[in-house]
Amino acid sequence: MQRLLDFAALVLVGGTPLLAQVDGAAPTPDLPGAPVHGVLVNEEIVPASARTAMGGASNSIPWSWTPTHFMSVYRGTELPQSAYPIRCIGFRSNNRVDLGATIDIEIWLGVTTKNETNLDTTYANNYDITSKPPVLVLPRTQLKLDDMVLNTDPLFFQYQIQLTTPFIWTATAGENLIFECKVHGNNKGNNTFNFFPDNASASTTSRLFSSNDANATVGILGTGLGPVLRFDLKCKANAATENYDNGSTVPVVPGNPWINQGAFASSYNDSRGYPRGWLGQAPVDFVITGVQVENEPNHAEQTVAIYEFPAKPPAFPAVTTPLPAELRFFRKDVPANTLLNTGAIRITKGNWICVLGVTPPPGTGLTVTSSYTAPPHPLAVNVLGQPMTIERCISQAVLRAGTGLDGVSSEGTGTGSMGRVRIHVAGQGAFNPIVPTLTTSARPVIGKTAGLTGKSNIPGAQVGLLLLSTGRLAPIPTPFGNLLVTLPSVVDIVTPGAGGNVPLPLPSSASLVGAKVTWQNFFFDFTNTTYGSSNGVEWTIGEQ
Repeated sequence: MQRLLDFAALVLVGGTPLLAQVDGAAPTPDLPGAPVHGVLVNEEIVPASARTAMGGASNSIPWSWTPTHFMSVYRGTELPQSAYPIRCIGFRSNNRVDLGATIDIEIWLGVTTKNETNLDTTYANNYDITSKPPVLVLPRTQLKLDDMVLNTDPLFFQYQIQLTTPFIWTATAGENLIFECKVHGNNKGNNTFNFFPDNASASTTSRLFSSNDANATVGILGTGLGPVLRFDLKCKANAATENYDNGSTVPVVPGNPWINQGAFASSYNDSRGYPRGWLGQAPVDFVITGVQVENEPNHAEQTVAIYEFPAKPPAFPAVTTPLPAELRFFRKDVPANTLLNTGAIRITKGNWICVLGVTPPPGTGLTVTSSYTAPPHPLAVNVLGQPMTIERCISQAVLRAGTGLDGVSSEGTGTGSMGRVRIHVAGQGAFNPIVPTLTTSARPVIGKTAGLTGKSNIPGAQVGLLLLSTGRLAPIPTPFGNLLVTLPSVVDIVTPGAGGNVPLPLPSSASLVGAKVTWQNFFFDFTNTTYGSSNGVEWTIGEQ
């Protein structure tokens, strides 16, 4: 409780509600840390080119590759120049949202006189200092990789591997550090999966890897690419945020007339011209009235196709070739940012709806852009209040160049990113009520400014109230929306009726690390007697 009171003291003034200083523009949600950093106490991030900037590349090797034997070398001059016990190895995401997995791994650290220009393709030959054999710092173990969060902070290493045996790095002229690991497999059938940490695209990096063989003695040598690693004296506690439950309004305010297709994560450019989208099995008869491709880059045109199949398309690389009657709507190179009137397209319960949509950048030939969804994949949605699960749908054909009758595939696992296309459905708004939302705009890291962004989504709301509390509640109906945090709240912060970003500076206090707090925003439109509560947000305060 004392840790929570220390935290609350930052925003509580005299036991009365505090008017929040709300920024005019909210930062991108879930971007850790601050954009400016001080000098590192220990220069342990390697290579040095990626110390204060992102590495500029990403790669599935070694963590999400097929079984592989991997090695990379880092210059000793870029590591601490005094005795340095390495007890933790970290790597960072590269502004992506990828689903995690469990990998079967073991790790060694050692020294060599070789560098990125002259690594041998035989792994053992790179340990050329016989008096300093490699150290098994992590015996074979199952390592769980959590889902990636978006990241542009070069000091945030979300994934940290606690070593069972420390490696004592002692700076010696002419010696460099070798990182070696064997990834024996993963819980994705030992196949490559989408999980792309930050890599350095630099002349000071190189890597040696095998394909499909964790025990290979000879590997494939590549230069100019390697994972950005952080060697640490200890692993740092990660700050964490979690949104839970959903907001509500009293009375219910009808909302979006389209089927939810998930939050935006990134724009994917495909130079081949291949489209992406989503599919799901209709849980009820319904009528499509319009369609629009999401267009975050603000391109000028959109191309879209809607299909209705009697059976789910097969998993790629198999395809189903649509019959003309199964292609329910097709338009190409029509104005973007426009709801296209489809007429009344009747979809039959039990059939599969698939939608593909792209927006082409100007002057880029075949290249098309898909608006990619953030996890979870697959995604639970509703159609006229009935549950439906949607997942990735693709075509390996140039949608803009054809008639919409090229092969269509599902993914199989359903865990890939979906292309975001709005399908408007008659009567859907009554089942997608408008509710307030609350998201983390900057993660709760000690010594930095955390933040929350609330949106009332209630046009006439005059004021909001942000509650800081000690725990979660299962939804409790109130005249102002469902209550999701325990009472009494520790802090009440008054916010504008529209919402906004609330910055919350955190002290550099180790006593706060690990503390959990919960937040919920309420909004009030007294003129129209409409009230709403947001989802809940739980924070775990961390060191990074």
